[in-house]
Amino acid sequence: MVDEDQDGRPVIPCKKVGIELIFLSPCPYCGRKHTHGAGKPPYPAGVWFAGHRVAHCPPGGEIKRGRKYVKVPPEAERGYILKVVE
Repeated sequence: MVDEDQDGRPVIPCKKVGIELIFLSPCPYCGRKHTHGAGKPPYPAGVWFAGHRVAHCPPGGEIKRGRKYVKVPPEAERGYILKVVE
């Protein structure tokens, strides 16, 4: 189960490494672990939200996972919210 924000977008836990955010759980749309730029502060006290990002996976397209192709749902167009937890 993935947490969602008030607009229904998934909230993805991430780890900040330098200027990148690395997913700690797979993308809810394609199952891969992506990276995104960290963005700029300020952030709420005690919680480091990186905010909305556009999904790397193509909405409605297909991506290769191992030996098979996985269809990316159109909801990927909404993107996701990144939350730094480490």
